Amino acid sequence: MKTTNQSRVLQRPSFRIGVCVAMLLASSSAYALDSMTLPSGVPKPSFADSFVVIDDVGNANDNRAGNYGGVGYKYRVSQTQITVGDWVAFLNAVDPNNTMGFEPIADPCGNGLCFSAYEHNGNSWSVKAFNSDDMSMSATDASKLPIDWLSLNMVGRYMNWLATGNIEQGAFTFAQSGNPIGNRPIANFDPSYPGPRLPLEDELYKAMFWDKAKHAYNDYATNNLLGDGTPVLTTVGSNGIHDSNPGGALIPGYFASRRYAQVGQETGNPWGLFDATGNRHETTLNPGDTATVILRGAAAFDHPATAAHSKYDFRDTQYAANQRLVSVGYRVWMGVSAPSGVLRIKKVVAGGADGQSFSFNLDCTGDNFDKMGILLKHSETYESDAIPVGTQCTVTEVAPTAPTGFTYSAAQYAPGQTVTIEENNPKLVTVTNTLQPVAAQNVDLEITKVADKPNVVSGDTVRYTI
Repeated sequence: MKTTNQSRVLQRPSFRIGVCVAMLLASSSAYALDSMTLPSGVPKPSFADSFVVIDDVGNANDNRAGNYGGVGYKYRVSQTQITVGDWVAFLNAVDPNNTMGFEPIADPCGNGLCFSAYEHNGNSWSVKAFNSDDMSMSATDASKLPIDWLSLNMVGRYMNWLATGNIEQGAFTFAQSGNPIGNRPIANFDPSYPGPRLPLEDELYKAMFWDKAKHAYNDYATNNLLGDGTPVLTTVGSNGIHDSNPGGALIPGYFASRRYAQVGQETGNPWGLFDATGNRHETTLNPGDTATVILRGAAAFDHPATAAHSKYDFRDTQYAANQRLVSVGYRVWMGVSAPSGVLRIKKVVAGGADGQSFSFNLDCTGDNFDKMGILLKHSETYESDAIPVGTQCTVTEVAPTAPTGFTYSAAQYAPGQTVTIEENNPKLVTVTNTLQPVAAQNVDLEITKVADKPNVVSGDTVRYTI
């Protein structure tokens, strides 16, 4: 990975984590793609509706190069990395006047890789055309590139914003002194925070290499392999679209060109994650040392031009959390890294048929696990994210409107409306509404008839209006 810390240049290739959405691939997870709930005022990012559920709880560690990957809870990860367009939306929301130090990379930076696809003018940020590295992309295409040249500290603020709408509130707390403000160090990380955050190393390793169908770890984070077991490689056109080996890993090498590709073109790994081999490195947070980062996976800046750093045994710990890294991207993660369980809600309509979606709210101890507007049709089941053991959660159905000619009885919750979360024991709440025909009612009926003639004689025809 190539990094620049102002005037200093680090010569190692690095790794990436990120989020974005371009193509969807079915995950092997039972509850494949999920959406994130955004706080009020936060615009919808590209990856919002494409979170992959990483389940298969309790898988073993991979002991081939250390012990990594064993995770005892369910969590979610975005299929793609954070894009330039996503980052620009964040900057316009939190730093429109460019006072916090989020400015893009700029020459001279000590190497020939100082490219950027966004800029600040006046009091706003925008994506710009990308005309570097032998590439020529419109602003629309450049918005789909994975964002890089960020530090871990900066990305922590983005995660907080996705979770709460406030860069200072969420899984991360930051030091309150130092400049620039946007790169002040992480003071504390709450690994049990359920909202958007950075991954723990075991979470990242499992999402990249564990294949739950084979119940084993793969060597590479892709299914698109050559006969020798190494990833298929690709090249890209000047517009950032793969023009060879569709779905292959973008790893042209450190001194090559066209090292930028739009997200979501790779063949998904067994979970359905894109770009997990090539394009940008993946990164993880070290909860015991928030001043450093852990990098895994190869990037398009690797040298020599090889996928070796995409293999399971590549691990790089030499970079600091305040360093802005050129070849590293970021992915959004959500889940509880603590003893946890899940809650399921099943909808049942009795006494007839009704194809509408019924709305439910989930209210748990505290606010971190509340969820509004869960939509289910008859016989459908919702499963929550991981919720800490001992948490009490209450399910409430929004009163539905019955079909014409029917009414609904009061919702029946079985075994009850409130449950306590347990480990390895999913709590199921079945909500039943019974359709009842509107009952016929006895009413008095008065009929008045009016003749069309006031006076008649024998033989006249008389018509009456009733």
